[in-house]
Amino acid sequence: MGKMRIHGGRLIDPAGGRDGFFDVIIEDGRIKAVGLPGDFGTPEENEIVVDATGLWVMPGFVDLHVHLREPGQEYKETIETGLKASAAGGFAAVCCMPNTLPPNDNPQITQFLIRKSKETGGTKLYPVASITIRREGEILTDMEALKREGAVALSDDGDCIQSSKVMKLAMERARRVDLPIFEHAEDRLLTEGGMSHQEAGYEERGDKKWDGEEIKGGMPAEAEEIIVQRDIAIARLTGARLHFCHVSSMRSVEAIRRAKDEGLSITSEVTPHHLLLTEEAILKAGANAKVNPPLRTEKHRQALIEGIRNGTIDAIATDHAPHSKKDKEKEFRNAPFGISGIETAVSLALLLVKDGVITPLDLARLFSTSPCRILRIEGGRISAGLPANLTLINPSKPFVINPDRFISKGKNTPFKDWKVPGGVAMTIVEGKIVWKDEGERKGGAK
Repeated sequence: MGKMRIHGGRLIDPAGGRDGFFDVIIEDGRIKAVGLPGDFGTPEENEIVVDATGLWVMPGFVDLHVHLREPGQEYKETIETGLKASAAGGFAAVCCMPNTLPPNDNPQITQFLIRKSKETGGTKLYPVASITIRREGEILTDMEALKREGAVALSDDGDCIQSSKVMKLAMERARRVDLPIFEHAEDRLLTEGGMSHQEAGYEERGDKKWDGEEIKGGMPAEAEEIIVQRDIAIARLTGARLHFCHVSSMRSVEAIRRAKDEGLSITSEVTPHHLLLTEEAILKAGANAKVNPPLRTEKHRQALIEGIRNGTIDAIATDHAPHSKKDKEKEFRNAPFGISGIETAVSLALLLVKDGVITPLDLARLFSTSPCRILRIEGGRISAGLPANLTLINPSKPFVINPDRFISKGKNTPFKDWKVPGGVAMTIVEGKIVWKDEGERKGGAK
C-alpha cells in the first residue's frame, strides 16, 4: 500500500489531547507515527505527500445512522452510491440501519451487506441488525449469530418496540452478546397519522393549510419522551447498553442527562437538521423538511444545542434518508419522512463552529471520538498503530449547497441554497484516499 505523509495541517484529536500542527506518517494502511513538522526528515522517493496547509486533520468520521436502502429500494439508494456519498461527506465509516426490504434480521443479510460494501470499497460499512424478526416487535432475532457476521448494534429503527416486555427481553439478550440497542424512541399511539411536531400550531398562526392540504394531528415531543423514560428504566433493570437515535426533545435531553449522572450506560445522537431547523422549515421546504422525529420548536432546538455542548448528547449523526424526487413530490401527508444528509452534515456543522456553538475539538469528538467509543471499534483518535482513517476539513472554503451535485441518489434536502463556510477536503480510509475535493465539490458546490 506504500507510505503517505500528511504535512502542514492542524491536527485536532480530542482523545489524544492534541490540537496543533503535526505531521502524520502512514504506512501499510496504519498510522506509523505522529510528530512535529520536521521530525521525519525529507520524504522518501515513493512517499505520497498530502499538503494539508490550511486544513484540519481529524480522526476519521463515523456516521452512526444511515439508510442505504439496499436490499429492496435501490431506486432510492444503493450500497455503492451511499458509500461513495459517505466518502464525499467525510465519513470513513457508516452504520447502516436495518429498515430494508427484507430487513437485516438474519445472518445472510448481514453477510450480503458486508460483501457488497467490500466490493464497493472506500468508506467502511458497519451493519446495524434488527432486534426483532421483520422488525415487527415480537420475536427476537438471533443476536449472537448477527454479531458473529459483523453486526455492531441492534435496532428496529423506525418501528420502535412498543411492548415493554419485549424490550426487556431484547435488552437482556443484547447485554449477553455485548451489543448496544439503538433506539428510535416513539410511542406510535401518540404519533399515528401525524406529519410534523405540532400541526395545530399552524392553525393558531392562521396557516391552516400547507400546499392546499389541511393539517391535522401531530407528533408531540411526549411521544419520544415516554419511550426515552421507559427505556432508561429498562436499561437500569437489565444493565444493557442503550443508545438513543436522533434525539429531538428538550425533556429527552434532560432524562438522558439524569441517566448519565446515575452511571447508566446511556448514549445519544442528534442530527444536523434538528440542531439547525425548527418546524417552520416545513413552510419553505415542504416535504423535504418532513422527518421523523419531526423538526420541533426553538426551545427544543436550543436544548439540543446545549446537549452537544455539555456532553449529554454524544454524537452528531446524519440519519441519511434518501428518497426519490417522485416520492418527495407526493402530497405532503403521503410523502415519506427523511432527509438526504450524508454529504452536507460536516459543512452544516461548520456553521455551528463558525457561530461559536461548538469548537473544532467538539467537532472531532461528536463525529469521530464518541461514535467509535459507542461502537467499541478501532479509531476515534490519531495514534501510532491505529488504522489510518482521517477526515481532512477545509474550514475556509465557502460554497452553496446544491443537491443536484450530490453523489447520493437522494436529492431531498431542506438545505438547498444554504451557504456554508467550508467542507470536506479529503477522506482517507486505511491509508487510501477515497475522496478528494478537486475544486468543484461533487458533494454540493455550485
